[in-house]
Amino acid sequence: MWYTSFMRKILCVIMASLSLAGCQNQDIPQVVETQTFDPAVAVFYDNLNEIAEEADTVVQGKTVRLDYFMAPNGIIWTKQKFQVQEVLDGTVPQEEYINIYRMGGTISIDEYLASFPETAQGDLKRNYGSYDKEDLICQVYEDEEAVSIHQKEVVFLQHCDAFGNEPEDYWRVGGSLGELFETDEGNDVYSGYWGTYSVDEVRDMILQ
Repeated sequence: MWYTSFMRKILCVIMASLSLAGCQNQDIPQVVETQTFDPAVAVFYDNLNEIAEEADTVVQGKTVRLDYFMAPNGIIWTKQKFQVQEVLDGTVPQEEYINIYRMGGTISIDEYLASFPETAQGDLKRNYGSYDKEDLICQVYEDEEAVSIHQKEVVFLQHCDAFGNEPEDYWRVGGSLGELFETDEGNDVYSGYWGTYSVDEVRDMILQ
């Protein structure tokens, strides 16, 4: 008898836990749409040397925070807070952190719809009416590696004044063409569109 009673209690606890997990999952915003774009750039570069020549500064460091916001007409931008660990070329403000702006990211449906003129929102609200307003829309660009927290990079940058005129605001020269990601943690080797480079090779290229 005690065994039957004990097993009933265990089953009750398991069922209660499953029910609670189901309720919690329903409250988590879901990505309901992913929009993919062609990462066309205004100027194409023939090699990384040309990008280095165009850059105001070249830095090595890591991402510490990602924030997403809307520009008009449904364009999502990412504000990448970047901890500068070494300045390879040029100068940056005395602050340890800079902001790198990059197109793409994830935003709630509510914020996405609000970026359009009111005259255009009616049809869009009907299209997304079956989803929760906190569900998410994701915008990505073909052939562009997604950036993540703590990821280390070498980035070729120009000053950005599109979202204000702060001295610590930058964007990448040539978009994804102007960044290299660390291949393995701690090996000081970085890879991108143009190939694989050590930090010393980047320094030598800048000095040419």
